[in-house]
Amino acid sequence: MADYMDMINDTFDKIIDKVKDYTNGKSAKEIYEEGIDKISGYSKIAALKFDINGAKEQAKDTFTEIGRLYYEKTREAPEEDFKELFARIDSLRDEVNEKREKIADIRNGDISGIKDIEVEITEFGEVVDNYENS
Repeated sequence: MADYMDMINDTFDKIIDKVKDYTNGKSAKEIYEEGIDKISGYSKIAALKFDINGAKEQAKDTFTEIGRLYYEKTREAPEEDFKELFARIDSLRDEVNEKREKIADIRNGDISGIKDIEVEITEFGEVVDNYENS
């Protein structure tokens, strides 16, 4: 029995030595506190990144607003550098309006001029059988 106890004690000693090597001899409390510090640091980093993304989004919105205001004030006589961009905006606006009109027509029951979509209805078992046979 004493041999088994010695073997068990030796095993525990080896385990304790390995844990000490792994933890650099730090206590459980020290390891816990370091973990808390790291978690706290990661949460602060996440909060700062969230704030950065919010600031970038606000800057993007501000640039968009500047562009919209400039467009509205100068669209009748844009500077040469902006003529192509203004034309693209006008074209996109026309495209959006056309699609909105089509949506309104469809909602009102007028589906003339709308392309038909071909749909093939297949039983699920046929799909599985075709897949297995391919």
